Amino acid sequence: YAGVARNRGIDAAKGRYVTFIDADDVYCSEKVLKSLYNKANTKDADMIKGRFHYIDYNTKKVFADDFSCNSGIGMLLGRKPEFRKHPDRFIHAADVPWNGLYRREFLLENKIEFNRLICVNDHSFYIHCLLKAEHIIFVKTQTVLYTINQTESLVSQKPKHFTAQLQSFEIVDELCRNELIEVRRAIMRQEIIGVFSLYGKLDSISQEKYQIQLAEFLCKIDEDMVGKDFLDYFEWAELYSKLRYNVPVKRLRYSAVKRLKYCIREHGFAYACRLFIEKLNFFQTHEK
Repeated sequence: YAGVARNRGIDAAKGRYVTFIDADDVYCSEKVLKSLYNKANTKDADMIKGRFHYIDYNTKKVFADDFSCNSGIGMLLGRKPEFRKHPDRFIHAADVPWNGLYRREFLLENKIEFNRLICVNDHSFYIHCLLKAEHIIFVKTQTVLYTINQTESLVSQKPKHFTAQLQSFEIVDELCRNELIEVRRAIMRQEIIGVFSLYGKLDSISQEKYQIQLAEFLCKIDEDMVGKDFLDYFEWAELYSKLRYNVPVKRLRYSAVKRLKYCIREHGFAYACRLFIEKLNFFQTHEK
């Protein structure tokens, strides 16, 4: 229960800022914390978030991707971005706890802590911080080498605790219940994607094991919370309809213009342009 241990750490801490790191990860350099602290302290930030690299446990290969680079933040880097003005961009940033610092008094005053689930215990912490923070900073600082493909890690065991993902959904739903509908939908749409994404990673035996539980869970969801139009178009629309209504309605498709519009809103203009160029190059290569 990493969340419980982290909460005890927050209580015991004495510094102005706190941070978290897992036993199988390492900082990219000995200057990481000093760099983050100086930037956060100078601007009196409630939370500062950097970037990170992955390191494969087996091959030792080091690499990064859009998630680890917070690529959706883009032009908001170095500014004082407001979550409620750009909820989709913040939601797609890395929600891990160990790529930044958090002002301890900010956490205590707002009663922000990690949930006590066996896994998926840090995501709700990030959402709670977004909802309460007045000053958030995103920087280019490379923070941690995050170990992947380690079979004994808690993340690798996540599919065995699918119920925790459903419980995390409910915790986040409660946190944002009083938010404006646009903000709440941005958050909860990503939550339901998280549920189906993990379900899709389960083997067939596990999917059958959790199918009834997932169907019952979906029947309790207020569809207005995410928007019925979203549920008709998102990647798992057919499975959602089958489990909730026992009717596998075919997934609808957005027009190319609307897909581009959503991509820019969620990830930024630079990301959308890069994605467009990559797809264009892909089609040109295969035409040859």
